[in-house]
Amino acid sequence: MKQLSVPRVPLPSTVEEVMTRDVICLRETASLRSAAATLRRNRISGAPVTDADGRLKGVLSERDIVEAALAGLMTEDPRKWLDMLLGNSPVDLEGAFRVLRGRLAALKVEEVMTSEVLTVAPETLQTHAAERMDSRGIHRLPVLREGRLIGMVTRSALR
Repeated sequence: MKQLSVPRVPLPSTVEEVMTRDVICLRETASLRSAAATLRRNRISGAPVTDADGRLKGVLSERDIVEAALAGLMTEDPRKWLDMLLGNSPVDLEGAFRVLRGRLAALKVEEVMTSEVLTVAPETLQTHAAERMDSRGIHRLPVLREGRLIGMVTRSALR
């Protein structure tokens, strides 16, 4: 009797199969300066923000940090900056960077992070996670189980 071979159909892949489990996390109370140093040291562009129990509180990206620091320039005299941009007064780059560094040291992660975060469960299909990222224009999703962060999945990790 001839045996029929049944073609194997690959099962859909889940986020859990490709997520990073060893996640670099930030604390809400950390300064932006400390958070920026953590991102650079670990060569990552963003990280989840968690409390002491591992519960997700938000996400902080490089863009969030830079935008918050630059917003500090406008707290200074806007006319001064406008004059420098127009070439009506000398450009004080050292003063500008002093202001930016001061903002990074003074602001806390919780003041700048994105609090409403799109998340996925470990059993979420990779295709669904990719669609969510594409529709929101984001590059990473925290993976939660019972409200606790268990991993991160990035766009580049998805097939």
